Amino acid sequence: MNRELLFKINRKPITVSSLEIVRGNGSILIRMRCITEDRSTYNVEIRNATKIKIYDISYPFFISRLEITDSCVCSVQEDSLLFVNDGEDGRLSFYCESLDVYSYTEK
Repeated sequence: MNRELLFKINRKPITVSSLEIVRGNGSILIRMRCITEDRSTYNVEIRNATKIKIYDISYPFFISRLEITDSCVCSVQEDSLLFVNDGEDGRLSFYCESLDVYSYTEK
C-alpha cells in the first residue's frame, strides 16, 4: 500500500467517478476512480472485500469524508484488515484485506 497516496484520499472529501465490483476466484475486487478537491485523480483497488453496503448512489457521487481505518485495532472483523466507509451517511461501506491507491494516468 502506498501510504503517501492513501493520505491523499483518507479522511478527505472525494468524488467517485466510477465504481466497479468484480467477483471471481472466491473473492470480490472493487475498483474506484476518485477525484480529490485539488482535481487530482486516483485509482483505488480494493481486494477481498466483504460486507459490502452500497445505497442510493448515482455517478459521479460525492463523499464528504472517506474513512479508511485498520479494523484489526478495533477487533471488528477478524478476517479483514481495513474498514472503508463514507464517514457520513452510510451510503458506502465495506471491509477489505488490502487497498492500493495509484495515480491515474490516461491510457
